[in-house]
Amino acid sequence: MALNSLLHRREPTWFEAFKYQPTKTLAQTLWRYRRTRQRSFHGTPITIVCISDTHNTTPTLPSGDILIHAGDLTQGGTKEELQAALDWMNAQPHEYKVVIAGNHELLLDHRKTPDEQTARDALRWGSIIYLNESCTTMKFQGGRTLKVYGNPWTRRHGNWAFQYAPGEDVFSNQIPEDANIVVTHSPPRFHLDIAAWGDDFLLQEIWRVRPRLHVFGHLHAGYGQEVVAWDRVQDLYERICGGSDGVLALLLLAFYVGIGWLGSGSLDVPTSILVNAAAIGGLRDERQQRPQVVLI
Repeated sequence: MALNSLLHRREPTWFEAFKYQPTKTLAQTLWRYRRTRQRSFHGTPITIVCISDTHNTTPTLPSGDILIHAGDLTQGGTKEELQAALDWMNAQPHEYKVVIAGNHELLLDHRKTPDEQTARDALRWGSIIYLNESCTTMKFQGGRTLKVYGNPWTRRHGNWAFQYAPGEDVFSNQIPEDANIVVTHSPPRFHLDIAAWGDDFLLQEIWRVRPRLHVFGHLHAGYGQEVVAWDRVQDLYERICGGSDGVLALLLLAFYVGIGWLGSGSLDVPTSILVNAAAIGGLRDERQQRPQVVLI
């Protein structure tokens, strides 16, 4: 595809998508209209402001208890860019500030920049909590605590930071089972990830842990929120999208979605809020996308 055609391409209409992939398109439509119910919480809700892929921009942020940045603070990954982004985050009023790296944070990946340790050590992090395949626990008034896990890895594309080879599994059994919030730069497959470009191993790990909230970015056009119920509907939907199941699974999916709307199915299943918080979007990254706010 020529560059001009790529930059001016448009999203296919529903009918165009149906003509190309009828079973998958119908499954996506059914799943979009399923009934879900978010988990209830006890006590005062905690407000979480989610951003990602700011790429040297400094958007105006709403107030909240926690500020989470899911990677790609910078464009070129230099010390100057990174320090400017950290200074901007440190100026925010949120009680807790959590950051992971993205594939643009070259300085933070010692494998890519082994000779830059002095520059890494000189970074002023302030009150920011930096997670790299690690966890932190936050305490709030009223006795509530939240455990947050962060992981920067994405599938290799170009010569960037924190990347793994296609097909490699860097996620299985890495997230603690008691993690309430998971922050990754990569999306899980089939969820806010554009054409199933997310990671399947990450999806299976989120199935295992079922956190209250999963924040990510990387694929800017996937921006948005979803509430995922870890049930038979979800399993059927993902199998159809992955191509392992077909028309029979689609009929079952329609049946389960239908009984959910009729009130015959149980909505008492674990759910997670999934957020692609990419701050910029559009075919040329020309669009500013608002920070996402979640209550848990």
